[in-house]
Amino acid sequence: SRFMSLLSRPSIMESSHADTEFSAFKVARRVNRENNIGVFYSRKSSVPLEYESSTEFRVLSKLENNPHVKRVKTQSLSILCDNTLGRHYFPDIQILTVDNEIYIIEVKPLDDMLIPENIEKYSSLKDYCFTMGYGYAMIDERGNSFESIVNHYVSPEKERVILDALEEQKLLRYR
Repeated sequence: SRFMSLLSRPSIMESSHADTEFSAFKVARRVNRENNIGVFYSRKSSVPLEYESSTEFRVLSKLENNPHVKRVKTQSLSILCDNTLGRHYFPDIQILTVDNEIYIIEVKPLDDMLIPENIEKYSSLKDYCFTMGYGYAMIDERGNSFESIVNHYVSPEKERVILDALEEQKLLRYR
């Protein structure tokens, strides 16, 4: 499916090894109670999955209905994000596919993907997944990925028009 094609490819593991590794993912943290939280019951995983946003809910719904997904977990992994401060980060979703591939997914609305803090988290996620042989992605509910944004070609003419408009209007800001 198009949704699964957004994820970087992990190494394929033996079935028992992938199941064992995926089963080892335990809830690493509870969702932030200040956010828009909810609980999604996964038939595939036979457990309730907590989510922190409507974007995460929509991604969980797509994964639940995707025939390539075998099981899903949320908030089940802690990754060291800043070696100097010892700060950890908790990716949103972990999936095990019917092909015994493990993917770790960070879910962000499109306009939040390029915030420096989220880029730092994603960089840590990619490093961790590369070491572990897992697939990874930062995606939104519409199927946009971090890579699709970063690699999107904008012609020099269009770029100049945008930059000139921003300079003229002094609109370059976040939120």
